[in-house]
Order: sequence, then C-alpha cells, then structure tokens
Amino acid sequence: MADGTLPAAAAGRDEPVGDPAHSATWARIGRWAAYVGALGLFTGAVLFLLDSLNVLAPALREPPTGGNADLRVAAHYAAWFGRQHTIWWDIALRDSVGPLGLLSLVVAVVALLCWLRRRDPAAVLLALLFGMGALLSASSDLAYLNLVNYWRFDWSHATTVNMIASGRAVEAIDSITFYPQAAGYLLLALSLCCLWVLAKTEPRLPRWVAWVALLEAAALPLIVLTSIVGPDLVYSVLALLTGVLLGPLLAIGFARTLSPSAAANRGASGAGTHSANQR
Repeated sequence: MADGTLPAAAAGRDEPVGDPAHSATWARIGRWAAYVGALGLFTGAVLFLLDSLNVLAPALREPPTGGNADLRVAAHYAAWFGRQHTIWWDIALRDSVGPLGLLSLVVAVVALLCWLRRRDPAAVLLALLFGMGALLSASSDLAYLNLVNYWRFDWSHATTVNMIASGRAVEAIDSITFYPQAAGYLLLALSLCCLWVLAKTEPRLPRWVAWVALLEAAALPLIVLTSIVGPDLVYSVLALLTGVLLGPLLAIGFARTLSPSAAANRGASGAGTHSANQR
C-alpha cells in the first residue's frame, strides 16, 4: 500500500466484508456437498453393517480339519468367495457411495471455512487434515472395490491351484487396505478436534456441531483399535455410531449452518467478533 501498510489478505487474514455473491455461492455449494456427504456416509455404513452382521449372507464356515492341506486351503477360499459372490453388489455399492460421501464432505468443509472467512491455524489444519484423512480412507475403500472383479464370478468349479492363487491375491489386496484406512481415520479424528477448537471462537457454528465432532473424533481411533484387537461386536457398534449417526449428523449440521435462514440469524452475532477471530 502507498502508506506502507499491508492489506488484510497479506497480513494473514481476510477482510471483514466479502462479496455477498461469493458467500452465497460457497453456502450453496457447501449445503449440497454436505447433504451428499451425509447420504453417502449413511448408505455406506448401513451396507457395511448388513455385511458384517451376516444379514445378507451367513457367516463363513471353515472346512473340516484333516486331509490334504492344499484342499483345505482351497475349500476355505471357495467358501469365502462363495459368500462374497452373493453380496458383491453390496460391496460394490458401499465402496462407491462411501468414498463419494467422504470427498463430498471435503468440499463441504472447504465451503464452510470460505463462508466463515476463517484463515487461522485451526481452520487451515481442519481443511488440511480432513482432506488428507478423507482421501486416504476413500482410497482404501476404492482399493477394496477392486475385489469385486473376483467376487462377482462363480468360483464353484475352480481348480485347487487357481482357487489358492486367487485367494492369496485377494488376501494381499485386502491386507493393504487396512493401513490407509487406519491412517485416514486418525487424521479425520485430528481434523475434528480442530473443528471443535474452531467452534469455540466461532459464534456462527452451533455448539452441538462442535460436540458431535468431538464425539466422532473420540470414536474413530477406537474403530482402528477394535479392528486390530476386537471384539467384532464392539467394532460393529462403533461403525454404527460413527457411520450411521454421528457422521451424517455432523454433515447435516454443516448444511444447516450454511442454510439461508441460519446464515441470516447468525450473521449479526458473528459480525461483532469476526475481526478478532481472524487474528
């Protein structure tokens, strides 16, 4: 500037007053993305629970012990592939809408922060960690989706050699999906802690959204832990809590925050503290 002062953007914060048209556009984008995210998370979690609780297909039964070892291994894989063959549509659908829901929530988070005009550390870390966590989790689901190429075919007449080779290949793909998903869940938990910190200084964010985010942040590491040590029932309960209840509820909270009526009601309360929050 001519007088030697820096503009607000160069000083690390946005100007208090932005273009109303841009704010309305971000609010509209964020609302739609949040609703898509809520639907994707809810649908993916329900389909996963139908599988894990053996609602769509009976639990896998191990072949009897004794006899040739190769035949036992082949029988195990044949039984596993046979079960997955009956529910391949469930796997294909949940591992498609789940990543769509996660990536839609990334758009919703970015739109929310742009609408709030927040650039402080909590906001930047929220966007960064949430984006990285969602991308890792979505990539894990999409990698698992590749297994549908095996399970949508009937393997009842496969030879022992082919059955064992295919089973080992599927197990290898299945095993490498765990660590990206675990890392993604932990990053998402950290990002939701940033959201809770952000909400403490942002009057335009409802307090209940902050508490839902904190509960989700506490549950996600527990999902990672129970996926390693069990028990499976606790894992299923946590999946129900995070995927069917807390996750969609948080997304709906984003959408309601960005709704025209809520924005108008909170506009006056947020204006007085906006400049201080940018520092």
